[in-house]
Amino acid sequence: MNPRVITLILNYNGAQDTIECVQSLKETSYNNVDIIVIDNGSTDDSENIIRSAHQDITIVQTGSNLGFCGGNNFGINIAIKRNPKYILLLNNDTIVEPNFLEPMVSALECDEKATVAGGTICYYPEKEKVWYAGGKFVFWRASSFSYYSGKNIKRVNKLRTQKVSFITGCMMLIRAQVLRAVGFLDEKYFMYFEDAEFSLRMIHAGFHLLYVPQSRIYHKIHNRNDQLLPMYYTVRNRLLLINTATYGVSRMIAKSYFFFTFTLKMMYLKTRKPKLYIAARYGLEDYRKKIFYEGRGLSLNK
Repeated sequence: MNPRVITLILNYNGAQDTIECVQSLKETSYNNVDIIVIDNGSTDDSENIIRSAHQDITIVQTGSNLGFCGGNNFGINIAIKRNPKYILLLNNDTIVEPNFLEPMVSALECDEKATVAGGTICYYPEKEKVWYAGGKFVFWRASSFSYYSGKNIKRVNKLRTQKVSFITGCMMLIRAQVLRAVGFLDEKYFMYFEDAEFSLRMIHAGFHLLYVPQSRIYHKIHNRNDQLLPMYYTVRNRLLLINTATYGVSRMIAKSYFFFTFTLKMMYLKTRKPKLYIAARYGLEDYRKKIFYEGRGLSLNK
């Protein structure tokens, strides 16, 4: 019997994507996986729509939008009581290959010091184009990037399982026992950069992160008109990440780099995109005032 895996899928006003994601999970070859959908306070009747399509899975309701961190932590609290060996965080706008789960589980089973695994994520429907193929955190910039992003999948087909310093929250298989010891996602971030902080926290605790190329899924990249919310959270949370995950000279360099590029960007936004300028300014102000969690991010679209 394979180790038990509980998959958590966070939904917010994305019923159709979630329905398709769950359907692909049901077609996997892994024989010991449960699915929990967390509806994060949707306003479009998502919960009932998903229930009608998939009556045989667990669907829970947070009651309000808790962000990516709070919503997933809500599900983790439920999942961990069921004593799985692994918990899989999976974006609702993904489609999985039938055999995607076995390689990641096998990699973690073979390495006791490894606590988190991620796989190859390609675009959808451009299935040959890489979105994530392992990642690295660059301390002097306090940012992460994906290897081979935008490249053809043939570039990564010959890669082997390897240690990395960043795994995206889009797909993250986590050893449940370590979550109890090291903690869940940091809800101060609400959304954006929380996966970088989580990756670094695992590494600082002495554990390994593994990229497993044979585990493949596909990510729908929706064109979003709204740029205000990402602008606010990336400004605020990148500064939060610098102060919580970098140290010494790296922190000094990262802050200097951030404020240099931020100043240039603000000069451009002030005249060309004033709404984005305000969102970025709010992000900086709220960081300085230690206003975290949801902050003023969601209110920018009201």
